Amino acid sequence: MRSRPFLGAMIMSLSVFVRPTHLLLLVPLALARSGSLKSSKTIESLLGIATTILIFLLANYYLFGNPLLTSYQRQPDFINGEPVLFAHPFGLDMSTFFSNWSEKLFGSKGLLTYNLSFAAFPFVLLHLWKDRIKQRFQIVCLLTGLAYMLYIYSYPMWDVTVYGNRFLLPTIYLYLLSFIPFAGQLESKLRAQAHTEAN
Repeated sequence: MRSRPFLGAMIMSLSVFVRPTHLLLLVPLALARSGSLKSSKTIESLLGIATTILIFLLANYYLFGNPLLTSYQRQPDFINGEPVLFAHPFGLDMSTFFSNWSEKLFGSKGLLTYNLSFAAFPFVLLHLWKDRIKQRFQIVCLLTGLAYMLYIYSYPMWDVTVYGNRFLLPTIYLYLLSFIPFAGQLESKLRAQAHTEAN
């Protein structure tokens, strides 16, 4: 995406074929490195996204007769031995979003249970915010991952998973882009402090 923004954004956008909710990630991540919406790289990235989305819509139209229908709305099942198609629920269910936060954060499928590094989230954000112009890319990635997590927690089937929460993997990866450098700098400071005190 840095050297060939059109091709990079197009390849990144192919993830919508696996999970259509990745639409929420595409534009922020494509724009994360750009300082201006009018730059040529931004325009190329947006064209790459648009090209893949057009292919996605055409594939849906060819398969299901409607560009806005995806395989998530045409899932096969059996009721009393008869084959039927059922639609997967969407996110943005406010009753789901506002409920069960203790389970979402600390339960067997919760965010912090398998990803304790998220306990440092406020400190990571504060660390980035102190130099927000230089750290713009990490901040955009961090906030995009946070927004995606909030969406997932409005999805009625957010807990249909095992060994952690697979739906939160984009959030986790985007967070690690900021957490790992933060943890490295913190370790260096603590080592330097310990060395000074030892001397």
